[in-house]
Amino acid sequence: MQNLDTWRFAQKYWGRLRKKTAAVCFVMAIIPMVLVFGKSTDTVGTAGGIICMAQLIPMLTTIPKTEKALKETFDDEGNFRN
Repeated sequence: MQNLDTWRFAQKYWGRLRKKTAAVCFVMAIIPMVLVFGKSTDTVGTAGGIICMAQLIPMLTTIPKTEKALKETFDDEGNFRN
């Protein structure tokens, strides 16, 4: 957080990006869980663990994408680029 402009930009950008990744994570969870519905507790638990690990990938990609957008939008002092 260099200044209020960079902070607000990052929060709005990340929020929009996170909504998209949340949709991806939702699909990543629903499809496999439907396939293991009614299976043993161990099977459902294993599937849930795998899903959680897989969801980390789209969730963590939001950080470098936000940083890249900040660097493209602001200079090193936190001023908007022209």
